[in-house]
Amino acid sequence: MSSKISQNQIKNWAIVLFFIGFAFMLAYNSIAGYHLKEISGISDDELGKKVKVCGIVESAQEVKSTMFLKLKEENSSKSINAIIFQKDQSTIDMELSEYNYSLLDLSNGDYICIEGRYEKYNGEAEIIVKRISEIECRGL
Repeated sequence: MSSKISQNQIKNWAIVLFFIGFAFMLAYNSIAGYHLKEISGISDDELGKKVKVCGIVESAQEVKSTMFLKLKEENSSKSINAIIFQKDQSTIDMELSEYNYSLLDLSNGDYICIEGRYEKYNGEAEIIVKRISEIECRGL
């Protein structure tokens, strides 16, 4: 009795495991993914949860290696603070490079979508940004 595994068996197992892994990733993303919200629609029910919001950059500044953004909802006066800590900036910059853009290029009037965790700090609503998933340069 031979205990060798043929190349066909290895290939078949690789294909099966690939599809199992892919199905797991899809299921995990739907469970743990970001939920698109309007800035005006975010409530305390979302505290600590992953959210995605889109808006217009009202201000962008870097203070002590931390990026502070203020996003305004389009056609509304509602806004929210967005914080990008130094540890996340290189990853976000790498993603923005696909748009030939960097965090330091963000300017007032740009339309962006951010993904992160909704939190409150000193009673102020904010999103701890992990990703900028969309950007449209409209700078004022």
